Amino acid sequence: MGKGEGPAIGIDLGTCYSCVAIWQRNRVEIIPNDLGNRTTPSYVAFNETHRLIGQAAKDQVSMNPANTVFDSKRLIGRRFNDESVQRDIKLWPFKVIADPDHGRPIIAVTYKYEEKHFLAEEISSMVLVKMKEIAEAHCGSKIKNAVISVPARFNHSQRQATMDAGVIAGLDVMRLINEPTAAAIAYGLDKDGTVIAMIGQGADDDVGEATLEDEQHMEEIKIHQGIDSDMNVATQEDTKPKKEIHICQGPNGHMAIAMKEVNIQKEIKDKAQEAEKNISQDKEDKKREIKDKGQEAEKNIAQDKEDKKKEIKDKGQEVAKNIAQDKEDKKKEKVEKYKAEDKEHKKKIEAKDALENCAYYMSYKINDVKKALTKTEDAIEQTILWLQRNQLSEADEFVDKMKELEGICYPFITKMYQGAGGDYGK
Repeated sequence: MGKGEGPAIGIDLGTCYSCVAIWQRNRVEIIPNDLGNRTTPSYVAFNETHRLIGQAAKDQVSMNPANTVFDSKRLIGRRFNDESVQRDIKLWPFKVIADPDHGRPIIAVTYKYEEKHFLAEEISSMVLVKMKEIAEAHCGSKIKNAVISVPARFNHSQRQATMDAGVIAGLDVMRLINEPTAAAIAYGLDKDGTVIAMIGQGADDDVGEATLEDEQHMEEIKIHQGIDSDMNVATQEDTKPKKEIHICQGPNGHMAIAMKEVNIQKEIKDKAQEAEKNISQDKEDKKREIKDKGQEAEKNIAQDKEDKKKEIKDKGQEVAKNIAQDKEDKKKEKVEKYKAEDKEHKKKIEAKDALENCAYYMSYKINDVKKALTKTEDAIEQTILWLQRNQLSEADEFVDKMKELEGICYPFITKMYQGAGGDYGK
């Protein structure tokens, strides 16, 4: 039971016939249509003035075969170049062409002197609308929620197309259920044990692999971190001129000079080692710094890449969602347009029938009046003629003749004055 939307219904959207059911009196009740039949042909026909669905469409198929669509379930969710589609096209009187954008089969018919194109799910949605109207007439309330049965062999694209048909028809498809499962549940709901249901249908052909492919195109970006650092390190020795070296004056002058030179050389060597150590440390620090910066840059680039990919994906999903929504809105608008046309056509037919009934009623009444008037005129003429021939009759005879004339004329006069109204529907 939907919240404020009437009861949930079950629809068997069949290839040849469809039916709708509701849970009543602790059992599944299949609802009869306006003709009293529990199944309705899955036919949709188009002509110069209006659209027909169900039995009315099937009844005129021999007169309008090119514009009467049936077996749309064999096309739903398939590709135009599928082997089964190509095989079926040769047997159908209506025209099926390929969708240039997506390769889906499109049904082409002439409606109101114009060529119209419909997807299989749009035709199926018209049948679903008919099932919905049958259920609403039976329940006396609006119907929104529905469960639709599909063949167990249906692949993802066929199931999704069936869901789309339900949405176009203005239904909230609560779920799809496999037809054998639905049959087993309906049969064995109040029984214990195992039920095996085998269903043979008009669309008993094999189904191949799913036709939808989920492709992702990934862009691969290579990051090259080539930072070369050439560092030229030079040690500058103490080139102080020898003349600036003070020579010790004393008995050990030569020893002092030698010690001075040794100290200078040692100092130069220490400074060189210290400089080399500092340079090596600086080089390691710079290499580490370069490596850290490279890793950080690589991380930032990778993050930017992920952010851009996510942004592109989000925008793509949003665009795809908007496009899909626009398509669904257009399909719904088309369905509402055809529903309005059907309603206007029904109104016209009812007005035409009312006028026709009125004309026949008036004709019938006038004929009645003519017959009564003729009978009255004859009675009056006969009375006048009798008077001319019986001038010497007795009073009783004149009284009796007057009563006879009144008995004939008064009912006619009373009917003329009191029966002015009438029921045209009878």
